[in-house]
Amino acid sequence: MSTSLRSGMILLALSALLVSAVACGGKQRSRSGSAAATDTAATTPAATQAAPASVRFIHAVANAGAATLMAGETQLVSNLAALSWSQQRVDVPSGAHNVRAMVGGNAVANADLTFSAGGAYTVIVLGDASSRVRDTMPAVVQIRDNLSAPPSGQAHVRLLHALPGTGAVTLTDDAGGTFGSAVSYRAASRERAVPAGNRRMQARLNNNPVANIAMNLAEGRIFTFLLLQGASGPQLLAITDRAR
Repeated sequence: MSTSLRSGMILLALSALLVSAVACGGKQRSRSGSAAATDTAATTPAATQAAPASVRFIHAVANAGAATLMAGETQLVSNLAALSWSQQRVDVPSGAHNVRAMVGGNAVANADLTFSAGGAYTVIVLGDASSRVRDTMPAVVQIRDNLSAPPSGQAHVRLLHALPGTGAVTLTDDAGGTFGSAVSYRAASRERAVPAGNRRMQARLNNNPVANIAMNLAEGRIFTFLLLQGASGPQLLAITDRAR
């Protein structure tokens, strides 16, 4: 074999090896790039879900049976006895919900309610189960709660008016203190800071006492005084929350 032919064959072999090496390198880079993309996708955080609302439910219809509160097909609280409330707050997904109060399998009241993410609320079923007057028939009402801490040495108080057929009522105490302006039916007063200690709280209508309750206002606590129709007449109850 001539020297020139031998040299040509060597060059062809070297060229083939070079092409093969380039092709393998490209495939390796491609595989590495795909792996990197996969790793990046795997470590991308999922979308953050909105925080739920914190809700307390109250059943204030004295002449109705135990109530179950529903939002769509979701049960929020079950078999809540009349004149009672959920001892623990319930997490409810933020957003709009049609909330129904069910008694004996029948809806006695409902309302379209909107809960903001992380917000605190009271949802109360109030009214007179025997009433045929729109203003006093059972209804589902939403109240916004303020769970911020009171100043040192004090408690927060407010009045929630759930006594049907009664005009605006004021929250006072036996020491002559008045806590906020008069509150209409289905509404709540704004929180007021008061010195902690024992006192008798009163709900007054036209300066006349309607109901009262003796209470130790513990420092740092939040008190909602609930005026409603009890088994034997108007009654003032106290619901306590911790600040958050």
